[in-house]
Amino acid sequence: MRDLDTLLVQVRAEHDAGRYARGLQLAREAVVAADRSGHDPARAEALRHRGLLEEGAGDFAAAERSYESAYWLGEAVGDDHVRVESAISLIELVGERLGRDRDSVQWGRHAGALLHRLGDPPDLEAQLQASLGVVHSRYARHDEAQ
Repeated sequence: MRDLDTLLVQVRAEHDAGRYARGLQLAREAVVAADRSGHDPARAEALRHRGLLEEGAGDFAAAERSYESAYWLGEAVGDDHVRVESAISLIELVGERLGRDRDSVQWGRHAGALLHRLGDPPDLEAQLQASLGVVHSRYARHDEAQ
């Protein structure tokens, strides 16, 4: 698990630095390492990170699959944090980048419910509102964009 944790730290650093190709390579390695470990919470986290890098690299369809896989695996293992972060990522991805407003609204509802269950942490609430604002603005729902 320590090697996987180190790999995920490297993945985050590559993402934050905007080095998506290298980060994506590491994220794929992290998913393989998580598969080998048999630890589903680590696999869900690795899938979410892979989605971030796929999105950054412009492969939106792959990012959607990774985020959804992370979300549903998080559901299976009871990891609400991975679920809410994946749902928040999906809001803007499907609504803004893939042009599917209805789907983004559904992911927003999932994220809102999870945030409530987690006690409405301010950092995640801010991310949710920012993502919803982007989508509401795109679809000219200016009264809903905050």
